[in-house]
Amino acid sequence: MPLIDINPKDCRRWQYADRSSFEMGDLFLLAEDIRQNGQIEPIIVRALEDSSDFKYEVIAGSRRWQACLQHNLPLKAIVRDVDDKEAMVVQVKENEKEGICDYSKGLFFSALLDDGKASQQEILQATGISRRQLDRYLCFKKTPAPIWAAVKVMSKVSVRAA
Repeated sequence: MPLIDINPKDCRRWQYADRSSFEMGDLFLLAEDIRQNGQIEPIIVRALEDSSDFKYEVIAGSRRWQACLQHNLPLKAIVRDVDDKEAMVVQVKENEKEGICDYSKGLFFSALLDDGKASQQEILQATGISRRQLDRYLCFKKTPAPIWAAVKVMSKVSVRAA
């Protein structure tokens, strides 16, 4: 798969991206690191043919993309031809490197299921989690919004607590 340089402004985030905005970390520091040392790891994108505004959709590497976008840096990417089920697997594998909180995983899995983009079995196969663990993740979406408003820091809530 060839590595290409793209303008981060030509990209949009995949609608099923699982990393919540509060989990992006310090994008300024990431951008500075990319500026000084180069982008060590490319992001994974897929080409968009049905959009007049964007050329690519970011499947994996949202933090790197955001850092480059906010600080006007070129972006290294690998373009893959993947459907939503394959994109789910790519994203799950990407986040094994730098994990995301249980809350974000729960909303990600719920969105995929609600929109028919993946079955429970496909999620189980992609993640290697048990059915019981998946059921726990799905509880995050079932929790009423006023409870989340009171919690404020969703990243501190474990899957068991949901």
